[in-house]
Parts: sequence; C-alpha cells; structure tokens
Amino acid sequence: MLFILQLYILFSSLSLDLFATSGLWLLFILVFRKLAKSYKFSILVFSLLLPISIVEWNANISNLTRKAKNAEYTSLNKAGIYNLNLIMGVTGYAAGYKEVAIETLLLGVPKKSNTVNMNSNFAMESKKVRSKISSHINSGRKQSKYTLTWSKKEHVSDSSRVALAVNSPAYLIITTENNKGVISYKCSISAKIKYPEGAKTKIALGHPGIYIIMDEAIFAGLQKAGVFQPYEIIWSWNTSKKDLKSFIDIIWFDDILEAIMKLS
Repeated sequence: MLFILQLYILFSSLSLDLFATSGLWLLFILVFRKLAKSYKFSILVFSLLLPISIVEWNANISNLTRKAKNAEYTSLNKAGIYNLNLIMGVTGYAAGYKEVAIETLLLGVPKKSNTVNMNSNFAMESKKVRSKISSHINSGRKQSKYTLTWSKKEHVSDSSRVALAVNSPAYLIITTENNKGVISYKCSISAKIKYPEGAKTKIALGHPGIYIIMDEAIFAGLQKAGVFQPYEIIWSWNTSKKDLKSFIDIIWFDDILEAIMKLS
C-alpha cells in the first residue's frame, strides 16, 4: 500500500511538470529503499519536499497555463490536471464545501444533458438568499426572479459555501405555492459551471509571504480538449416563512474557516 502511495505521489508531480520534486522523490524511493518502506520516514520526506514542490509549482504555473491555452498538453499532463481536479473536489467535500465539490467533480463526468438537477436547501445558509426570499414573500407576487453575485468580501461576511457554489452569477427563482391553504415557497438557484480562463488567485498558506498560485486556465485547457464538460446546475428546495426565522446552519469546517478569515 505504501509503495502504491509513493508511486501516486511520483505520478502526481511528474504529470504537473514538477520535475525537481519528482526527481527528489524518485531518488528517495530508489536510493533509500529500506527507509522508504517506513510510513513515518516517508511522511517526513514528503513533508520536507512539500515546500520545494510549492515553490516549483508557483514558478511553473505559467508554463502549464501556456500549454493549456495553446492546446499543448501531453496525455500525462491531462491525467495530472484531471487528478488535481479530483483532489480539489474530495478535499473541498471533506472541508464542508460539499456543493462546489460535487460541481467540481461533475465537470469530469460524462453527462447526457447539459443541465444537472439537485435537491438541497444549502443556499439558505446565505443571508443574501434569505433576504431575497423574504422580499418575495413581502411583495405578494406569485413568482420572483433575482440575479445574485458575491464580492470577495462577501465570501467572508455572508456564506463562502454558497458563494463558491453558485457565484457565476446565480439566478434565484421563488414561486409561491398554496396547497389547501398551506403556503410554501418553491425555490431554485441555478449557475453555469465551468472553469474560466482568466481567474488567477494567490492562496495564502498561513502567511502573506507563503502562498500557492492557482490559475484556472490550466483546468480550462481540459475543457478545450473535451475532457471537462461545462454545464448548468439547478439546486431546488421548498421553504416556508417560518423556515426563514428558524434556519440553523450546522457548524462544520467551512464555518471555522470563515471565522478565521474574519479575524485575519
């Protein structure tokens, strides 16, 4: 099992053109064979190589971006970017960003339709969404449609979970339903899911001077190649006036991360 993990790390670094990281990791496996059989020592070496791989990634990201824009990805590069997308999806799901994680993973799954329908009331976590539902209720209209966007600051002040999942922008439709005198509100929020070519960000790793650069153009390259398939997602749920006042967000890692961002 350990050897398989070591090969996976080697594949991951090679496929992303991290040749210095790959060479050092391969040297560890081949030269220090006895030590390489130890989980503890392997974790230690991996931890020591991690800063090197981050520096190499930041230095090499422009080369991967150039390859993506010029359709110069090798088959190994394509496998590596697809693998990176999987890692991001799984990590995001574990961190509490379930919806954007599902959307990320679905990009690499063949679909019969360009529209995906899901049932979830996660958007109720957003104060902006709840305020629009409240506005619809107060208006007395049968149906309302709103266009919603979130600024970077609002990712912290509102809900990063909702903003990351549907900020493309989002289209919220609310319909009033009357079932034998019981009033409820059918809600749906839709968004276009695809990787943009011009989205480049620096992700701080605990200190402003320590960061990793992420350019979504490297993933857009797989869209051009037809490996990732853009689509529209529609999240639907039913709510009531009472739900707006009693909605409780279950605390998870995403809430902890938002609290940390507010303090920083």
